[in-house]
Amino acid sequence: LNGYFHFVNWLAPPVFPFIQNIAVSGFFLLSGFLISYSLSQKTNNKAYSFKEYFLDRLVRIYIVFIPALIFTIIIDLMHLYFNQGIYRFINAFNLKTFFTNLLMLQYFPSIPFGSNRPFWVLGLLWWLYLAYGWWWLNRRSWRQRPIFFISILLAFSIIPLVSLFHGRGQGLALVWLLGVFTFYLLKSHFLSRIKPLSSLFLAGFCFCISLTNLFFTKSEFGLPFGIFLALSFLFLLNNLQSYQQQMALPIKKVFRIFSGYSFTLYLTHYPIIVLLLSLHLSLEPYQYFFLLFIISNLCAYLIAQITEMKTQSLKNTLKYLCCDTIKP
Repeated sequence: LNGYFHFVNWLAPPVFPFIQNIAVSGFFLLSGFLISYSLSQKTNNKAYSFKEYFLDRLVRIYIVFIPALIFTIIIDLMHLYFNQGIYRFINAFNLKTFFTNLLMLQYFPSIPFGSNRPFWVLGLLWWLYLAYGWWWLNRRSWRQRPIFFISILLAFSIIPLVSLFHGRGQGLALVWLLGVFTFYLLKSHFLSRIKPLSSLFLAGFCFCISLTNLFFTKSEFGLPFGIFLALSFLFLLNNLQSYQQQMALPIKKVFRIFSGYSFTLYLTHYPIIVLLLSLHLSLEPYQYFFLLFIISNLCAYLIAQITEMKTQSLKNTLKYLCCDTIKP
């Protein structure tokens, strides 16, 4: 739903930060948490290597990203056709930008391809995944080849480090790391003595502080907001761990359907929004909202049928073909 927040005009500067940016901060926090959880589970198998981790990330990202790049080309060509060449992203719609995006350089030093501005998020996340995965999976053996280990770690860390001082979303790398810390705090049972009701109260309290911070600072990627958002998330999870209730089967099915194409939706929705708004249809804002909601979800679902929903089978194939292990 992140893209649809573009229509909530009153949740925007100067009153409040853009709500879609707040959603990105929440996404980075959740991403750091989930990557830590995934690595923690998989490293129980001592044979799990960085090569396997890299293949996991490569397939998960590129099985959606490459179709999203092609989809952007199609939609942007339609934009040029229907608007007689009037197209404000022309400087980003070329082969150079296409290939720099393909190499995950769209956060720095390049720019997102065509009208698909949300690609910048992927250009930061990718390098965070690699840097953290490289460190975690080789942290015990790095002394065997320290120069090699540090060189690769620094290479993977360049863009996350640049993001702290330059470009859009300054501070998001730290928010992502807060997600990592949240997982390990939860795993340590440090909060196990706090009663469920107290955890729920603390979650609400920290969330209110985070919103208050946003209202006064307008800094949706800032560390203070990230810290209180992470604390709110931590206390909420601590509360939920106290319950063993099973989610109803119909609800699980709904979540499974939406999660099966959510990444595709994120990487394809924005060009659709740009194209339809450029047509200047005689519609009310709420009509635009529902039209865009239906079209973007339908497109994402159809694309995901042959891409995102085939992720696991492609992972299994690549792991079968690439069975060697890389060690620093």
